[in-house]
Amino acid sequence: MKPKQYSKLKKQLASALAYNLLFYLVFVVFSTFLIDYYTSAALAVFAVLLAYVKRNPEKLDWLLKDLSRMSAFKNKEMRSIDSFMYALVVLYAILLTVHIARNHFAIMPDQMIFYGLVGAFILGRSKSFLLDWIPFVLLLSAYEAMRGLIYVYGESVFYSEVIWVEQTLFGSIPTVAMQQATHIPGVISIADAYFSFVYCLHYLVPLMFAYLLWLKSRDDFKHFSATMVLLSYAALVTFLLIPVAPPWLAAEQGFIPQIQHIIFDVAGNMGVTYFPTLYGLMNANPVAAVPSLHSAYPLLILFFAYSVWGKKGLVTAVYPISIWVGVVYTGEHYLIDVFIGIAYAVLAFFFVQWWFARDN
Repeated sequence: MKPKQYSKLKKQLASALAYNLLFYLVFVVFSTFLIDYYTSAALAVFAVLLAYVKRNPEKLDWLLKDLSRMSAFKNKEMRSIDSFMYALVVLYAILLTVHIARNHFAIMPDQMIFYGLVGAFILGRSKSFLLDWIPFVLLLSAYEAMRGLIYVYGESVFYSEVIWVEQTLFGSIPTVAMQQATHIPGVISIADAYFSFVYCLHYLVPLMFAYLLWLKSRDDFKHFSATMVLLSYAALVTFLLIPVAPPWLAAEQGFIPQIQHIIFDVAGNMGVTYFPTLYGLMNANPVAAVPSLHSAYPLLILFFAYSVWGKKGLVTAVYPISIWVGVVYTGEHYLIDVFIGIAYAVLAFFFVQWWFARDN
């Protein structure tokens, strides 16, 4: 490896370690009373080690010498350095995912800035990350805040109208029919756990997909983020004009036969932990059923995955199909909500594609 490239790699590694030190110290403070003390202690020890390496970067020499012997470093050094940096990001993502799964954490949109910034620092792209992601996350957070205010100050809620539409189109209410046929009250089945799991990925998967697009191409990320924001605000207007209660709430109010609120049952058994963030201070809106953004966001992922990766991207179809079945089965949405959510996603996708093509 050439001295200049060697120096660049060492500098990037040192910068990544420095930021990781700050990140994990803050992480330990937040997690001390939220997770077990063994995990907090391990993170604290890791932070101390990172601090030592940052102050003594020559300690990285043994690592770099070993890496230089690998076949990946024998061809084009700069390409190999980039590959190694991406490998660090992948390793970081794996460790973070394992830690989240082990402690049943739920990631909020505003936290993605901090998690994603670590990977951006490793790649030396922190400035472009902040320029691209801060507006995106702020717009999504503003949408969530306004969505909650609509529920607090909104007008009357629609219950019977959507029930009539369901019965007219399908002859019955699909949520009620599915639960009566397959769900056993008091028992959490594999289907309950699976559909609850994919339901809770509502923000995590779209934001992780957006991050993957950002790593590949800032233009692809901008198209996706613009589509997601447009879709969200179009839904916000609909929530304001037509606040529709979901099936579980309609059942609680006696408008439809009793159904189980499966998501709450599963979440209660898992003991999901939320970090205290600004997002957590926003009011939820239980009467934002139409359109179903849980159904719309996954379809956007499928559209963009196919647009960017071709037929390979069709593997992501598993996610929207699972969501569409799951939100109806768990009582979070009516089937008509799903269809309307799909329509909104299609319109938002093609509108943004047309807009960017017009500018070009």
